[in-house]
Amino acid sequence: MTAVEWKTKNGKRTPNKNIDRYARMNITNDRLIQLFLITDNKSDDCRAMKISQYLKNFIQTK
Repeated sequence: MTAVEWKTKNGKRTPNKNIDRYARMNITNDRLIQLFLITDNKSDDCRAMKISQYLKNFIQTK
């Protein structure tokens, strides 16, 4: 997996290989990406479950 760079709201570029799998889904929602980064860094199962549910809803409404 190659690292993907996302431009965050404050203009900084964030290289992070963890985002690569979400980049394939073509999600451009900044908030959603930040939530995934928080999940990857803290590996909090409860939060990961909530975020995966949020992702399902997000994809369905797109």
